[in-house]
Amino acid sequence: MAGNAQPRPISQILEEIEELQRGLRWDKENTELHTKIGLLHLEAGKLIEAVESFETILQIAPDDASAYHNLGTILLQIGDLENATTCLEQVVSLDPELSLGWAKLGQAYYLQTQWEQADESLQQALSLEPDLTEALYTLAELRFAQGHIEEAKQVAETLLQQDPEYAAMQSLYGTILMYQGEWELAIQAYQKAYQLNPEDYDAQCGLGQCHVFAGQWEEAYQVFAEVCIKDDANPTAWLGVAQVLAHQERWEEALTPFLNAFSLAPENTEAHLGIVQCLVARKHFDEAKDECLAILTKEPTHQQTLLLLAQIYEAIEQNQQAQSIYEQILLDSPTHPLAHLTLGRLTAQAGHKEEALAHIQQVAAQENDYATIARQWLEEMS
Repeated sequence: MAGNAQPRPISQILEEIEELQRGLRWDKENTELHTKIGLLHLEAGKLIEAVESFETILQIAPDDASAYHNLGTILLQIGDLENATTCLEQVVSLDPELSLGWAKLGQAYYLQTQWEQADESLQQALSLEPDLTEALYTLAELRFAQGHIEEAKQVAETLLQQDPEYAAMQSLYGTILMYQGEWELAIQAYQKAYQLNPEDYDAQCGLGQCHVFAGQWEEAYQVFAEVCIKDDANPTAWLGVAQVLAHQERWEEALTPFLNAFSLAPENTEAHLGIVQCLVARKHFDEAKDECLAILTKEPTHQQTLLLLAQIYEAIEQNQQAQSIYEQILLDSPTHPLAHLTLGRLTAQAGHKEEALAHIQQVAAQENDYATIARQWLEEMS
């Protein structure tokens, strides 16, 4: 199921629909004609018209399992999950041997995070047809969502052995491999997915992320930038471009893609925080502070934002406010090394040597890069 067949011209499909509709003038209850018309509407991307065709069939033949299946599949496609589930439950009730019906029902349950019901439906589909690609794909998605990563990988590999041209599965396989830290294999899977489906920008963005994790920054930039050119409304791609530029400390260039990502996805804290980092780099501290406070209004304990806000307060010499934020961080993360180190420095500057020593000793006892700094400070203070 690679899905690489070339679409037919819309004009040709519409001509066929018109011809079939002429036949309905003489036989309005001909379910076979309604089915053909519905499937042609679906092929032409006219989903509402397709829904109407299959609803008409069910008015004529209320027990038509095929019509329920087609209607449920379209409703899944347009995101009407509740009604899709109702239709697909009716399908397996009327035709319990229809493996694809069980697979589609499993997909509907999965999309509603009803994982137990999804698992049962998918297992039923595979018991009827062990190689059913639709069931195997959704089962891999389900196992990955449940955190059963190795099982998800095994299901994906099973499907790809029988159908290596399945673009969506190659993309999901790349995601699974990326999660396991197998960057090079993930890159290969994403590249294969993108070759099979050049409009799969999620796969291309996944490829970009793999390049980032592998430290291949120029390759990552090229991938994300290419997506931005082809799909300028893709917030993930804009964020990817911005993060590469930020890593290279090209703050002036990074600001615009961060702003683009945030305007397209205002709920994306990474993009919002990137804007703050750019403002800090440009020493626009008041604007940066306001943006931090805006983030914390939505996510009061967002640690990276709290750290950045504390550093902003230090930069504008409001050390008391900075100290309060570092103390707030320690309430959630009692061993946070940077918070302890900075509090040690601030309290030492304020003349509170014992309090400063307590914070620095806390870090010196840890095993990380901050501990080395803390030990040096202790030597200097002794």
